[in-house]
Amino acid sequence: MVRTIITPTRNFYDKAVAMKDEPFMQHLKPEIVPWLLFAGEHHFEHMAFNSRSRTFPNGHHKLGTIRYKTDHVRLPASQELFAFESSEFNAGEAPRGSLRLYHVVVCPLEELTSEEIMMDGFDSRDDMLYQMTEMEGRYYKDLTPASLVSYFKFGALSPVGDDPVLAYVQKKLPHWNKLKEQDKTGWTNNI
Repeated sequence: MVRTIITPTRNFYDKAVAMKDEPFMQHLKPEIVPWLLFAGEHHFEHMAFNSRSRTFPNGHHKLGTIRYKTDHVRLPASQELFAFESSEFNAGEAPRGSLRLYHVVVCPLEELTSEEIMMDGFDSRDDMLYQMTEMEGRYYKDLTPASLVSYFKFGALSPVGDDPVLAYVQKKLPHWNKLKEQDKTGWTNNI
């Protein structure tokens, strides 16, 4: 597998769907990610946001995330994605903010760079491989070092409402109606 770097654009959805003909997609299906879910507060504590943002013990902010689904390649719907804490998303609460993606790397888990691993909060390659492929209670049960993953590299967390283009793009995506239906706090009315 050749490491592939994809730079999403604002209206990336149609291009992502069309990527089924890319060499790395021969045996996989694209899964379009319309937002990013993070399980637990600890992810947001380490995202670059303001001067109070904490770094991980490894000295890095959370500026990337590894995404995986069996037999799929996860690709973003657009360059900007809402970021939710999982339980808050399930309760219909507003996103914590939005993240602008710089690029998505598609490669086997074991081929992520040291910098990518550190920006996702791991202390080392061995730590990442253990936590993601061997540790009891891990999130992705069938993930192996050779599994194809998507690594989303993003910038600082921005408050919702700061980017009118994000609101426009999100409303055009097929997933917007799901967010409106799930919304229990009225946050979608303010965008």
